[in-house]
Amino acid sequence: MVNISDKLHPGLKQRIAEKRWSGLSPIQQAAFEPLYSGVDAILEAPTAGGKTEAVFFPLLSREAPKFTEGVRILYLAPLRALLNNVELRADEYSKACGISSFKWHGDVDNRAKWANFESPAPLLLTTPESLEAIFIGKPGWEKVFKNLSAVVIDEAHNFAAGDRGCHLVCLLERLEDGIQRAPQRIALTATIGNPQRLLTWLGGKKRKPGRRIHVASGPKREKDFELKFFDSSGEDEKTPENALAAVRLFRTLRDELPGNRSLVFLRSRNATESYAKAFTAEARSYRGLMPTIRTHHSSVSKFYREEAESLIQLKGHSGINAILSTSTLELGIDIGELDKVIQICSTPSSSSFLQRVGRTGRRPGKSQYFKGLIDDADDLVVMAGAMSLGLKGESEALVFPEKAFHILVHQVICLARQKRGVSPERAWSILKDADCFSGIGREEFDALIAHLLQIEILREVDGDFVIGEKGEKIFLGGGARRLFAVFETGPMYVVMAGNVEIGYLDSGFVEGLADDLPFYFVLAGKLWMAIKVDRERHVLVAERSNDGEPPAWNSFGGLDVPFETAQEIGRLLVSGAELGFLDDSAKSVLELRSRQTVNTGWKLREVVNDISETNGGRWVTFAGDKINRTFAKYLVASGLVPPGKISANYEAIEFRSHKSDLPLNKTINEMWRKVANSNVRELTELLAVVASPKPYSRLTAQIPEKQLREMFVDRVFDVKGTIEFARTSLRK
Repeated sequence: MVNISDKLHPGLKQRIAEKRWSGLSPIQQAAFEPLYSGVDAILEAPTAGGKTEAVFFPLLSREAPKFTEGVRILYLAPLRALLNNVELRADEYSKACGISSFKWHGDVDNRAKWANFESPAPLLLTTPESLEAIFIGKPGWEKVFKNLSAVVIDEAHNFAAGDRGCHLVCLLERLEDGIQRAPQRIALTATIGNPQRLLTWLGGKKRKPGRRIHVASGPKREKDFELKFFDSSGEDEKTPENALAAVRLFRTLRDELPGNRSLVFLRSRNATESYAKAFTAEARSYRGLMPTIRTHHSSVSKFYREEAESLIQLKGHSGINAILSTSTLELGIDIGELDKVIQICSTPSSSSFLQRVGRTGRRPGKSQYFKGLIDDADDLVVMAGAMSLGLKGESEALVFPEKAFHILVHQVICLARQKRGVSPERAWSILKDADCFSGIGREEFDALIAHLLQIEILREVDGDFVIGEKGEKIFLGGGARRLFAVFETGPMYVVMAGNVEIGYLDSGFVEGLADDLPFYFVLAGKLWMAIKVDRERHVLVAERSNDGEPPAWNSFGGLDVPFETAQEIGRLLVSGAELGFLDDSAKSVLELRSRQTVNTGWKLREVVNDISETNGGRWVTFAGDKINRTFAKYLVASGLVPPGKISANYEAIEFRSHKSDLPLNKTINEMWRKVANSNVRELTELLAVVASPKPYSRLTAQIPEKQLREMFVDRVFDVKGTIEFARTSLRK
């Protein structure tokens, strides 16, 4: 048993005394012993839970007294802005322990980087892309990391389910191969629904799963939550977009002045700027104390983003009252002690809701504050479900890629460049244990290598493969930097109408329909027709459709509604549960939806077959978008339902009337039982037969068709979740 007082570095004890802390927080106390002793772990805690100190204190206390050379603690984060933020504390704590830290990313001067490479700081802060640049561009990096003791991954939930998370775990395997040792792995994460699966992702196939470090919430903070509904159906279509909603926001902020600092979340960059413009117009006609705002999103320059982050922390008239932001401020960038979080859209993620609201109520005597201002009934239902789930302390599970063939292509090319040639056996031995390749076998790897050799991405030299002529042109033309700009920036597509950005749609939703253009969908309460999908840039071009066919696919606009949120929505609607955070208008919307749902006879974790023999109907599941989309595609793949006669959303699968020789209602039940009795490989192979994905990047263009189809199924659908839900529902 490690005694924290005995092991905590004296310099850190002094810092704690100077800051007048009463002691370590619960997560910091719980983390100290296992992290100090070297176990792999995930630290799971909400925003402002003290995770950064929880990992720095034990690692610095353990490593600072050592006099070994090189980097001993490697800290990886998803954003440069987050590294800039963490740097302040990293520098303070490392100096308190008598050692140094260094931040390494694209904005840092190359001369400073080279100097640090020659004489490495014991604590290195960087991004996965910068680490890749070190591996393939800095010969002798193995010496720099030869005494590495621990790798820390910040905001691991942001990495884990996407391309960058696949890349990151491959880097860990290559790092261990290069230094011939296995440093401790630690992931910092917000609350997620499947922490054990995150541990598997972190460790890969060759390491034993680590330990989950999680503490119950401390003293319950007072909560001031409200979800308001505004019926915008009667608003004039000629009114400038977002103008009336911005007036509501202005009045909300105005009425809560002076002295309050708020973070306002919106769905898109265009909405953020439209709100700001209408907000400013309203403010000009107001003679009282005027709220001051800034915007913050990926299109705002680095200077103005950082200015907004600084101004929101200033008290009194020298600061600003609110930042209007997309999800860019959801991650752990410290912008001080906020008073309020306001949301002008829904989020299906209870984890996201908890992260956002966790930024408020940090000061003694202050309540956590959240206000949702929603003007679309579908959005309202989703937001109510996410809030209800979050208030119970529950989060959705992440779905992890297991057949990331495109990342395998990338890593093979990077290894060939890094090692100036590598044999297939050596490459496979290095990469095979990464979690993102857990669904890929050696035969598939060999087939991929043979294909890359055939199309001259690779070429063989004395039994090793090196980068071929075509590979040089595609990936190294203009320098190796092109190897770092090949991953998705996020799990959503930007929806554009002309030059106007109207919102976002989940990648799985778009890619599952991209080959069926045109397709119709609902976004922001309006009917749209998709006319073009740019997979490489992640852009969907759409037109308004006033008299087109009814929407085959309904999206509330944003990420897919996960299984856990969908089940909570169904539970709320069936039970008619009282939600104290709803205003009267919101209650009316939920009551109407509740009556409609009760009539279906649906129960939690069950399915309801409301399908006639010939005239279609609904298969009600509340299983979330991905699972319903998977079963719908399975029915099409089985030849039971024509593609144009079936659609899905998070609540149900809908069947339109069509000619069939089979009684549809009975056959659907039989197919559901078949799914329950299937295994992942069988169902994946069936779905892959009807998948018709097109390459959408330089990487996917190099994958053989069969593997591209399987990667598409792994990416767009949730085969494992569908099988598990089918089995659960049939046991009921």
